[in-house]
Order: sequence, then C-alpha cells, then structure tokens
Amino acid sequence: MTSTGEVEKNILQDLERLGPCSIEEMVTHLQGYTWNQVFSAVDRLSRNAKVMLQHPSRFGYHISLAQVPRPSAPVTEAAGSHHLAGRFDQVRTTVRGTEP
Repeated sequence: MTSTGEVEKNILQDLERLGPCSIEEMVTHLQGYTWNQVFSAVDRLSRNAKVMLQHPSRFGYHISLAQVPRPSAPVTEAAGSHHLAGRFDQVRTTVRGTEP
C-alpha cells in the first residue's frame, strides 16, 4: 500500500517536469497508482493550493501547478518588521480602549 504523500509528491514532480496535463495523462504517467488514488491526491493538492484542478469539459479534468504570487519589489526584514509593528501597536491600543 502506498502513502498519500508519495502519490502527491509524484504528481508534483510530474507537473514540474512535464507541465499541465489531463488527469488521464497523469494516471498514464503514474502507472503504479489507480485513477482513484491519483484523483484523490490531486483533490487534496488542489484544496491545499498546490495545484489547480480545472474542469474544462463535461468529462475532462486539467491539472497544473498553482501559480505562486511573487512580490513586485523585495521586502527587507527591517521594512517589513516596521510595517507590522505599527499594525500591532494599533491593535493593542484598540483592545485597551485607548486612543493613540
């Protein structure tokens, strides 16, 4: 019996190597797993935002890696810490019921 993590890892590796594909193509690539095992793993990966599962036609599913948003400009630790620190100070004063 195979672990669910193993199936998911193999799906992610195939998508990185081969690119987007249909669920049937993925099942063909992963011959050691059943259609149900592959679909269940893709469903879990989709719910965890690691892959996108699209249903473009009545009987077909299309799988691709999820798009990872990238910041337009790098955020330095000091700038990020300062920005967050201000937000937490505001929350603290609001909770206490005092005004800044």
